[in-house]
Amino acid sequence: MNMLPTKTITVEIPAYRPDGGLARHWPDDYSVCVSVESKEVLIRADKAGLRALAVHLLALAEPDVPTYYHAHLDPGEIDEDSLSLVLDHNA
Repeated sequence: MNMLPTKTITVEIPAYRPDGGLARHWPDDYSVCVSVESKEVLIRADKAGLRALAVHLLALAEPDVPTYYHAHLDPGEIDEDSLSLVLDHNA
């Protein structure tokens, strides 16, 4: 079986705090836009935005984050012309 090449990366993610949840840090210059096109959800982002979303998702997946914890990413935090995006930890 042919294995695809991989690479290892190290990522720091915010820790969950019961008194404050998960901090969301965005890089200085990023773009994330969510839309619906032809019955599909499209997340269009530049490299900085994709990396930031990956960090948010990895933090949400940590075992100390309570079930049903969620984060609302609204226009202004993500692109102004974007739909809101909810990241939900449901199980």
